[in-house]
This record gives sequence, C-alpha cells and structure tokens, in this order.
Amino acid sequence: PAMVSLYNISEDALLEDAIVKEVFTDLEEGKDHWMELLNHGNHQMVVKKERKNGKHIYISSDYTCLYDSYGQVLGIFGNQRDITSEVRAEKERKSRERFLQKVLETAKDGYYAVDQDLIITDVNEAYCRMSGYSREEIIGTSVFIHTIAEEEEEAVKRRTELILKEGSALFESRHRRKDGSAFDVEISVSVLEDDKTIFINFIRDITERKQLESFFLIEKDLFKNTIHSAADAVISTDDEGKVVIMNNMAEYLTGWVQEEATGKYLEDVLNITDKKGYRTINIALETMKKNEAIELSEDHKLISKDCSEVFVELTASPISGSNNSTIGAVVMFKDVTKRREEMKNIEDLSYRDALTGLHNRRYLNDFIKN
Repeated sequence: PAMVSLYNISEDALLEDAIVKEVFTDLEEGKDHWMELLNHGNHQMVVKKERKNGKHIYISSDYTCLYDSYGQVLGIFGNQRDITSEVRAEKERKSRERFLQKVLETAKDGYYAVDQDLIITDVNEAYCRMSGYSREEIIGTSVFIHTIAEEEEEAVKRRTELILKEGSALFESRHRRKDGSAFDVEISVSVLEDDKTIFINFIRDITERKQLESFFLIEKDLFKNTIHSAADAVISTDDEGKVVIMNNMAEYLTGWVQEEATGKYLEDVLNITDKKGYRTINIALETMKKNEAIELSEDHKLISKDCSEVFVELTASPISGSNNSTIGAVVMFKDVTKRREEMKNIEDLSYRDALTGLHNRRYLNDFIKN
C-alpha cells in the first residue's frame, strides 16, 4: 500500500514489468548505482521521479542483495521513502541563506561575525570599506586587532560573558583603519546559538555624530546612555515590497511577529508618518524604484500594531542581485524617542538661568525674533 500511495499507481500496475523502470532506477540510466549495489551488496541512492500525474518527487532508496548458500544473487530487497519535503526544505534554507547574505552585502552598516574566541569569521563589504582592509585580510583575525584598546582585555571578556547571558547589547567603541586612523563606531551585537556560539555584530560609523556632540555640548555619558536606549531594527522585502525577514527589534517596535508579517506589504507592517501626520508610501518600493538609499529623519513616527508611537530614524536601500537586477530592499530603523526628549530638555535649560530658573536673555532674544 505504501508503494501504491508513493507512486500514485494501482497495485496491479506496480506488479507489471513495464512499471519497474518508473519505480526503480532505470538499468541503463542508473547502471553506476546498480554496479555499486552488486559489488558491495548494499547501496543507498536518491533519485528524482515523476508520478503518473506529472508531479515530481524525490525518493531515498536503500537496496540490499539477497544471496543463496553459494553466494549467488537471488534477488534484491529494497525500501523507498519520499523525501520531497526534506529536499524542498533544504532548498528553501539555502535560498534564505543566499537572501540573508545579499542583505548583509548591500547593507550600509558594517557587519562581521565573531566566534566565542573573538575571532572574525565573516564580514561584509561595508565594513571592509570602513576599515580599509580586504575581506581576506579581516577573516581569521582577532577583534582586538581592529579595536583601539581603551579598556582592558579582561573587561572586554567580562562584557562578552554578559552579552552571552543577556543575548544582545548595544555599545560604542573605537576602531582602527588599515592606515592607522581611528573612527568611532556603534556596535549592535546579538548572540546566535547553533552548533557553536556566534556573535553577530552590526557596526555603524558614528564619527560625524560624535563630532556633532561637541557642537551641541552634550555630555558623553548622557549621549552614550541615549544611544544605548536605541537598537537597530531590520526588515527586508522582496521585489514586490512584501516582508520577507524581520529581526527581534523590528518585531518589538512594530508589534508584528515574523510569522504574521511575512508576505504582507511593508506599509501594512511598518506604519510611518511624517511630522504633519501624513503616512509614508511603501519605502521599500520607493528605494527600489530610485535604485538609491532613502533616509527618513527623526521627525518621523512609527505607529505600532497596538497604536503606540515612537520617533524613528530610518534608512532603506535596494538589494541588488545578479545582472544588476533589484531583488528586494532592506529597511533599518531605530527608536530615537528618548534622544529627542533629552535634546528638548537641554534646549529648555539653555533658555533658563542656572540659579533662578527664570528665562534668560537668549530666550528673550529668540522670543522677539520669532
């Protein structure tokens, strides 16, 4: 009955000699398999077959020779198993891996993966451009080679242990380029637990932002705490602007989980409004249409599934496939609500006298001008 169900044919047809070619590997077509079976007495093979209804299936077969007392082959015993779903799942997994690799390759932020010994195992082109090193020069090196030691190695290891415990972290550091110059970075790290522990790092060059801090006289610790309160969220779409992948932070900010959001148009999941309250279009389709990155300032709001609102900064970039074709888009955004609040408080303090708390001359001048 199992064979009848497997090939979608009748039991009588299965017993006919003519059907052997359809059920088992054709003798001429698969003679290498049969020679392997006769030479070793048993053999496993995976073949693609077509049912009577035209549907293709993948069959895993395990054959064993039956011998008489003189060692002559009397016949062959075998069993077959439909592994079509397993083969398709493996193809989908590889396709997903290729898509994720494209996301990393086309992302504006740098990326590298680090093992538990803090050795870099993978890196994207964005970080290569930041650092001035080639991919071959980076992979296999320690993260300490690329960072400026502003803290003891033991402190870094303790932070690594904390990241392992918490699962993720957001912190600032300084990296050194190949030419010896330094640049400030913000690192968002998460832990991937598989056969072995891998730290997934997204690196953003914040050198310009750090310079702006001095212009606005923002205390380093205060600004660092503001940065730590925000984490990057990532959503990628296909070429139709439908959600394919979203990370945990994107789920948290939007209120949608991966299973619910997959296949929906981006604007149904990522509800962004400008400062006038107008809803933005599908930014994934827009960046693919223009074939260039699009950035939205912190004046934009993200309205989550439960109608809560946060201010966000957002960047969308097209994902390029083979032959310069566009296969999708990646959207990165972060919650900047707390940062906006801190900036407002600082501005308010600048308008008041430090001793009395009353409005000062600057406030009066700005009030008259406006």
